[in-house]
Amino acid sequence: MFATNFIRSLAFATVATLAVMAIGCAVPGAHPSGQAPPRFSELTVLEIACMAAASEGLQLSDYNVPKIDYDAAGVWTVMFQRKAESGPGNSFLVVVLDADGLATIRRGVW
Repeated sequence: MFATNFIRSLAFATVATLAVMAIGCAVPGAHPSGQAPPRFSELTVLEIACMAAASEGLQLSDYNVPKIDYDAAGVWTVMFQRKAESGPGNSFLVVVLDADGLATIRRGVW
């Protein structure tokens, strides 16, 4: 009984491993979406976003730790939410292009 369950488990693990390798997820350096990995790290993007926000006169100490996202189009989005919500305009985001590091601030009313 134990040997049968062990063989079934081993067979399942082998099939699962081969399936993952066949679709490329287990290949070292493979990116799940098929695109090249980003040029910048999250830390570098955060530094770029903080410099852009500071140059606009925004006090980053008034904001929570930002949320950082990277999309398939090669665009980083850094979302800042004010600690003490005070109505419309309590958040902004910084869009950073992965190709050249160009940062654009978008103030929101959401």
